[in-house]
Amino acid sequence: MIERHALDKKHKSVPVDFYHEGIKKNIIQKVWHTKRFKEIEKIFEELPLGASDTILDLGCNTGYLSEIMRKTSGSRVVGVEISPDVVKFAKKEFPYIDFIEGDISRELPFEENSFLAASAYDVLEHVLDLDSVLKSLSKCLKDGGYLVVSFPNETFLFKIVWFVWTHMKGKVLQDVHVRDFKKEEFEKIFGSYGFTNVVHRKTHLGMWHIAVFKLKK
Repeated sequence: MIERHALDKKHKSVPVDFYHEGIKKNIIQKVWHTKRFKEIEKIFEELPLGASDTILDLGCNTGYLSEIMRKTSGSRVVGVEISPDVVKFAKKEFPYIDFIEGDISRELPFEENSFLAASAYDVLEHVLDLDSVLKSLSKCLKDGGYLVVSFPNETFLFKIVWFVWTHMKGKVLQDVHVRDFKKEEFEKIFGSYGFTNVVHRKTHLGMWHIAVFKLKK
């Protein structure tokens, strides 16, 4: 398995505008991500969030999804991203969101019970120390808070698509997935930190999942 410093180096080597520009100009990225955006909007239309609440967006990248959550829920959003260059880019694109540089696999720099909701979109499959992330989240989320996560479902079809993608336009993403989630494993891991699965949806021909967990402290 890839070592942590090598994985961090790969993540930081992804061009700052890789997703931002790809969504605008690359038809594959546009189709895939537009569907993701719609599903995330649906989730946040259903969650009981408002202007007095704060959402934590882990691995926020350039802030596209942070902005969707902010607009849909009306809540304040704090985004955490490992690349300082990406954080700088995101702050210019979405000035109404608080972006900070940080490694989500280390202890998160927030006080206990700071957030009513948190999100990690296509992020946790990139994390070596998932237990550290969940432990930090269980502290900084409020009791009864929500965690929204999405992840690829590595079916045979997904593996074909991913192989083609990472040998063409997405070469910079080779070897960045360090875990393959299956729903049963996913629920078991999260359950050990007090998270109960309350929503689970499959899209993209079953290749992409989005789930909502509720925290009981």
